[in-house]
Amino acid sequence: MADLTGQWLGQYKLGQRIGQGGMAAVYRARQETMDRDVAIKVMSAELAQNEEFVARFEREARVIARLQHPHILPVIDFGRAGNLVYLVMRLVEGGTLSARLQTTTLSLQQTNQFLQQIGSALEYAHQRGVVHRDLKPNNVLLDEMDNIYLTDFGIAKMLAGTSTHSLTATGSVMGTPAYMAPEQWRSEAVDARTDIYALGIILYEMLLGALPFQADTPFAMMYKHFDSPPPTPRLINPDLPDQIEGVLLRALAKVPEERYASAKQFADDFNRVIVSMPSEAVIHPLPRATPDQIARATPARQTAPAAEATVTRQAVAAPPIITSPPPPAAPTRLAGPPPTPSLVRSLWFWGLIGVVLIAVVAIGILALSSGDDDHPPAPSQTI
Repeated sequence: MADLTGQWLGQYKLGQRIGQGGMAAVYRARQETMDRDVAIKVMSAELAQNEEFVARFEREARVIARLQHPHILPVIDFGRAGNLVYLVMRLVEGGTLSARLQTTTLSLQQTNQFLQQIGSALEYAHQRGVVHRDLKPNNVLLDEMDNIYLTDFGIAKMLAGTSTHSLTATGSVMGTPAYMAPEQWRSEAVDARTDIYALGIILYEMLLGALPFQADTPFAMMYKHFDSPPPTPRLINPDLPDQIEGVLLRALAKVPEERYASAKQFADDFNRVIVSMPSEAVIHPLPRATPDQIARATPARQTAPAAEATVTRQAVAAPPIITSPPPPAAPTRLAGPPPTPSLVRSLWFWGLIGVVLIAVVAIGILALSSGDDDHPPAPSQTI
C-alpha cells in the first residue's frame, strides 16, 4: 500500500504510518476537532473497491463499536473517503504483546495478569455473540502500564469471502496459521472455543517463549494443528506445576468439545494455580525454550482412524477422488456330484441328433435361395 502520510480522511489528518499488513495499514492521526491523536486503520484500496466487503465492513464496524470493555480497544469512528475505508481507534503506544515476547520472557505473575485481562475481554465479547477469529499477540496491545487491549475484533469476518492470494484469507478460512484452531482450517463453524484455542497458543508462548507448532508452509502448519500434540511443557521446563500443564493442554485440545467452554473458566483455572504458589516462584522471568528442547518434548503424532484422517485431508487439501465402482463379481457355480457314465452317453446321443437336424435345415434353405439369384437385392435403408 502507498504511504498516505499527510493526507486527510474526513476530519483526520494522517501522520506517521505505525503498522503495515497485507490488507491494511495503521497510521497515527490527528483529530483536530477533539484536539487528540488517534489510530486509524486504512484498508487496502483493492478491498475498498469490493462492494461486498464495504457492506460487511460497515456492518461489523457498528458491532465492534458497541463493545465497551476496559480491555477491548475502543472503536471511535469509521468511514469512507474516496476509494478508502477506515476505522478510527484509540491510540495505544505501549507496543504489542508480540513485540514484548520477542524481546523478553515473562514471569508467571505477568503471564497471569495478561491472561486474566485477555480472558475477561473475550468473555465479554463472547457473551454478546462476537468471536474474534484472529486472536494473536500482534492483536494484543499494551499501554505504558502494561494493561492489555484487544484489537481487530471482526476484521477476519470482514475479510471472509474476499478474493486474495492468501491461503488463510479464502472463503471462511480466515486467521493466522500459527494460531488457527483445527475447525478454522476446515472452514467449519467457529465459536468461543475457537478463540480459546488461539488463547491457548498465546499462553504457550508466554510460558515457554516459543510457539508449539512451527512449519515452513501454511499447509504443513495445518496438519500440525490437525494431528500433532503440542510439545509437553514440563519436558521443556520441569519447574512448571502439573496443574499449569493440564490447563494449557486442555485449551489446546484438537476437538472443541474437549476445550474449556468459556474464556473465564480457562483464566480462572490458571489463576487458581498461580495464587496457590509461593510468591518467589512467580516473580522471576521464565526461561525461553530452545528449538532442541521443543523437538525433544514433541510427543509422537496422534494416530487417528484412517477413514477419518482421509476425509479430513480431502476436505481441506484436495477435492475427493471419485473412483469407478468395482465390476460385478462373476456368478458362483455351486459344486455338485460328477456326471454318471449313462448320463454322458445320453448327452452324446442327443447332441449327434441335433447336429444332423441342423445340417438338413441348412441344405433346404440353400436350395430355396438358389432360385432367387435373378432378382436384384432390395435397396438397403440408411438410418
